[in-house]
Amino acid sequence: MEDRTEITNLRTHAAEALVTVCNQEELAKLIPFGTEPQEEDADDELKGTVLDIVYPQVVTTQMVIECLTDFKADSFYGAYQGFIHRLGEKIPEDDLERADIDCHS
Repeated sequence: MEDRTEITNLRTHAAEALVTVCNQEELAKLIPFGTEPQEEDADDELKGTVLDIVYPQVVTTQMVIECLTDFKADSFYGAYQGFIHRLGEKIPEDDLERADIDCHS
């Protein structure tokens, strides 16, 4: 996964395959591919796939919020757009309660 010259599609499929064989500690090694800019990830397919894999089991809601970006291509619906679309369903109840408290403080 660390060879940045690999095509994004291959890296995305590799990340998907790791879910079936890796524990949370090993999946944590994927975090930079979802949270740090990846120039070669033109449609954020790798970013969306990795965030879907690691959230909320491996990364926090705050970490996800800090790495959210605009869509690179408005006319493309892919893994990142899908992740954003499903994000509300994945937020842990404790995080929602904490956000409600923060908003009313």
